[in-house]
Amino acid sequence: MKILNFFKRKAKKLSAKTPQKENQLSEINFTLHNDIKDIIWIKNGPKKNFNSDKVNKITEFEIGGIRYTIKTSVETSEPSAIDIELPITKDVIQSDVSKLPYYPAYSSLSPDQRSNYLHYLSNPYNSSYDIGYVFLLYYGLERFLLGDKYEEAFHVINKLREVHKNESFQYYSGNALILSCIYKQRPDMMTRFIESSNKEYKLKFSDNLFLLSAYSFRLPLNSTDIIRLSKTFEFTNKRYISKYPELFNKTLLNIIEKRYDRNSILLNDILKKKDYDKLRTEEMRMFANVSISEKEINIPLLTESFIIKKTFYDLLYETHETVKVELADLRKEGKAPKDEKKKKSKKNTILTFDKVEESELLNELNNTRNNIIDRHFTYIKLQNFYYKYRGLDSNLDSTYIDECIRYCKEDIKSLNDLQKAYVNYEPE
Repeated sequence: MKILNFFKRKAKKLSAKTPQKENQLSEINFTLHNDIKDIIWIKNGPKKNFNSDKVNKITEFEIGGIRYTIKTSVETSEPSAIDIELPITKDVIQSDVSKLPYYPAYSSLSPDQRSNYLHYLSNPYNSSYDIGYVFLLYYGLERFLLGDKYEEAFHVINKLREVHKNESFQYYSGNALILSCIYKQRPDMMTRFIESSNKEYKLKFSDNLFLLSAYSFRLPLNSTDIIRLSKTFEFTNKRYISKYPELFNKTLLNIIEKRYDRNSILLNDILKKKDYDKLRTEEMRMFANVSISEKEINIPLLTESFIIKKTFYDLLYETHETVKVELADLRKEGKAPKDEKKKKSKKNTILTFDKVEESELLNELNNTRNNIIDRHFTYIKLQNFYYKYRGLDSNLDSTYIDECIRYCKEDIKSLNDLQKAYVNYEPE
C-alpha cells in the first residue's frame, strides 16, 4: 500500500508540473506600451518591418573631420525581432521563468521566456523584470537610433535609463546615445542627455565620449563637469571634493570666471585642431547590438590629451590649495562649513580584483613606451589601480603594494625626461 500511495503522490506532482499549452503569437492578444508601439521590430506577419535578407541602410557620420561608415550586417538577424510563428506559453508566472542568457535573441528564447518578454513590453519601465529583457528591447532601439525614428528611440532609452540601474545597461546605453547625437549632428539631444544624467548611477558612460561630444558640439564644461571628471584629469586628491563639495565647487567656479571671464570652459579653446589630429585613436564598438555594425570604429582619445589633462589638473589643484587656505581662515573665525563626507558603512565591502582593467592598463603602458608624457599619466593610473587593492587579501596585500611602489619608482625615474619633453612640447 505504501508503494502504491507513493506512486499516486508522484503522479500528482508530475501532473501539477504539466506545462501550459503553447500557442503562436498570432493566436494571443498582447499590448505594447504606447512609447514603443511604433519602434518594435517584427520579423513576419502583417506588421513585418524587418528584412534580414539585405543590408537595410548604409550611413555615415563625422568626428573631427574623419568620416565613419556604419552598415547593417547581412550575416546576423536583428536579435529583438519578434517572430509571430514561434510558440509561446499562454500563461506564465514571471518569477518562475528562468533568466535570459547574455546577448539574448527573441528566436532563441523558450516559449515561457517569450511570453514573459511580451508581458514586459506592456510596461518596459517595470524594474522588476530581469535585465536581459531590457537589453533585448534595447538592441532593437539601438537600430532605430540610426533611422527616421531616432527621437522616439532616444526618448525611450533615456526613460529606461531612469529606472533600470544595471551598470552594463547604463554604460552601453549612455555611450550609444552620445554617439548617436554626434552621428545625427544633434547638439540639442546631447544637451537633453546631459541634463537627464542627474543621478550618480546614470553617469556610467565613457568620459572620453563625453569629452568628444563637448568638443564636437562646442559644448562648454562647467565646474560640476570638471569635478566629476577629476579622476580622468589625473587629479586624485579628492579630500576637499568629498568633504566640502559646495565650497570646492564655488571656489573652482570663481577661479574659472577670473581666468576665462566666463563660468565655463570650451575644450575647443584648449585643444587646437592640429593637436586633435595627433590624438591616438582606439577601436570601439558603437552599439551593444552586434547585428548593427560590422566592425568597430576608431574614436579619438581626448582623455589622453596632455594639454587637456594639464589644464584641468592645474585648475583642480589651484582650487584644492585655495580651499585649504579658506578653510584655515574660516576655522580661526569659527565659521568652517560642516564636513559633508559620508560616513563609511560598517559593512565590509567585497572588492574583487579586476583582471580586465589591469590588462587594459598594462597594454596602455606598452603603447606609450615611446611617449614620455602619456607614459607618465599611465604610471599614475597603475599606481592608483594597485593601491586600491592593498586591503583585498592579506596574502596578496604585499603583491599589490609592491606593484604600486614599482610604478611609483618607474615614474620618478622618468621625471627628468618628462620635464624635458614638456618644455619641448610647450613651444610647439
